[in-house]
Amino acid sequence: AAQNDSSENESLLSDEEVEIPEESKISKILSDKTTRTVVILVLTMLFSTQLCQPDNFLETVYVHTQALKHLVQIYDLGDEYNEDYVKSLEHFKNETRKDDAELYPLVFLQFGDPNSTFSMAMIKDQEWEPRLVDLRIDEYNSITIKAENGVDFIAAYSMKTSSQLEAIINISRTTFICLVLSFASIFFTKDAQTLVLDPLERMIEKVKLMAQNPLAAATDEVENAGVYTYAIKTENKDEKTVEEEKQYETAVLERAIVKIGHLLALGLGEAGGMIIAQNISSGGDLDPMIPGTKTYCIFGFCIIDDFVETTEALETEIMMYVNKIAEIVHSCVDKYRGAPNKNIGEAFLCVWKFYDPDEIEQMDMLGKYSNKRMCKENRIVADLSVYAFLKVIAKINKYEHILEYNQMESIKKTVSDDFRVRMGFGLHQGWAIEGSIGSYFKIDASYLSPNVNMAARLEAATKQFGTEILISGDLHDILSEEFQIICREIDTVTVKGSIRPIRLFTIDVCIDDMIATSDPLINKPMKERKQIRDKTRKVFFQRLYSGQTTTWKEITSDYEYIELRRRHDKNFDMLFLRAYKSYLEGNWAVAGKGLKQLLKLRPNDGPSINLKQLLKLRPNDGPSINLKQLLKLRPN
Repeated sequence: AAQNDSSENESLLSDEEVEIPEESKISKILSDKTTRTVVILVLTMLFSTQLCQPDNFLETVYVHTQALKHLVQIYDLGDEYNEDYVKSLEHFKNETRKDDAELYPLVFLQFGDPNSTFSMAMIKDQEWEPRLVDLRIDEYNSITIKAENGVDFIAAYSMKTSSQLEAIINISRTTFICLVLSFASIFFTKDAQTLVLDPLERMIEKVKLMAQNPLAAATDEVENAGVYTYAIKTENKDEKTVEEEKQYETAVLERAIVKIGHLLALGLGEAGGMIIAQNISSGGDLDPMIPGTKTYCIFGFCIIDDFVETTEALETEIMMYVNKIAEIVHSCVDKYRGAPNKNIGEAFLCVWKFYDPDEIEQMDMLGKYSNKRMCKENRIVADLSVYAFLKVIAKINKYEHILEYNQMESIKKTVSDDFRVRMGFGLHQGWAIEGSIGSYFKIDASYLSPNVNMAARLEAATKQFGTEILISGDLHDILSEEFQIICREIDTVTVKGSIRPIRLFTIDVCIDDMIATSDPLINKPMKERKQIRDKTRKVFFQRLYSGQTTTWKEITSDYEYIELRRRHDKNFDMLFLRAYKSYLEGNWAVAGKGLKQLLKLRPNDGPSINLKQLLKLRPNDGPSINLKQLLKLRPN
């Protein structure tokens, strides 16, 4: 039975059709060009070999033989024709030594002496330069004809010049064949270079760049990288040729490498840069589970409000809703030196890495942060994190393609009639462990730290405090002085899992009745949008780090920021600061009066409402309590 089964399997395998891979376009083109070149090469060599034969350029020597025969014939006529013999002899000498006989000049002649009788013949000879003794055997030829009286007539003529010419012809033929073979090899190499080797070199350049800087794959830097890529872009080719080359398998593979690198950079983000770099540059097996590294960053956490209800209302359109908001968040964060890290449904974790993390670590060890002990670059990073989130707040309340959701009846029915797209933002800074989280089945490159959780809790607290954004005191202290001025300290709290009080700051913004505008890039293709943003980002940082501008100059000249702060009241800030100081000192009566006055000026001010509610927790009797005691009374 087992044998029957095996025979059946073999018959099935034999009957199964084996699909032969189709020959690639590159292989066909290379094969055609090679065949064409070989045919031309063979024909060229056949024709050139026949054309370059020495016989085609050098005449066969017959004149000496014929002339000598004629001379002997006259000599054989006897003494009666001695005078004719003498004339023929001189004529023979002259004709074989003339300039037109330079290929085969006469160099030696032995003949019958015309001064002797035919019967008593004497032999005489004559020699010319070059002499026979100076010529090699193959450089001369001799003719011997015996007269009737036994005299040997011998004529020797030089072949040195003709031999040299023949050598030159042979060398020229060999040189020509070598040149033909050289050009043929160049054509062979050029085809292979153009169709295979150059694309391979470009791919290697791109892979090396991705190994050095994985995040470059998310930009055009990888696509345009390398000498070979530059060379092909500078070639003058017509559109038809360019379109044909795009269909080559090597071009498809090259684009695939760029796309895979781009997807890796998008999927793993800045936190996954080390994972990508180590696995690409190493020659071993894939190892995504590399140890984490400690780093210092600014963490920004933001969440779309009313997400569950919005999902029920939008159903399949929820992806478009989230992605439209995500593009605003990610583009603003990326423009201002941050990196989107995680997309968790309605939530986004964004990270700004410090230029000099060692500087932040030293301040962390001392337990005190100060912008006066920081380098310019680190202050810029801190300012830009705040700037980025303010830009997001402005755009989600200005862009028409976002505001249209505020008018959707399906959402109003599910959420409320006064629904509006809203996000909360939390910003904090500190250490975190950067690395891969997960297993060999699925990994995420992210950050693990209480500081990441703190950013999330700050975002959650925006609803309690009625603010759009909350900034921790640790981040506030490293902002530039100008950015610190626009921040309002609103409370000091302890959070779950921490014994250290955290000061909370916000930036007052007005999102009501902002002027609706359309996103200038919304109708452009994705790649073009990315290119424009990358170029704008590059120019911005060149100006920023060269000292041509500052973060404060940029934000105060930004029309969106100006619109957000259009109702800012410095007097209100001063009144709140007095009330808040009284609150911290335990001066309840003064704090209460101040808060009452503030709520008359701005009834919907969230921080003032929150502090007023907190004052209700104070003891009715007894002395004032300090901040430490108040924090014990306050819920987390």
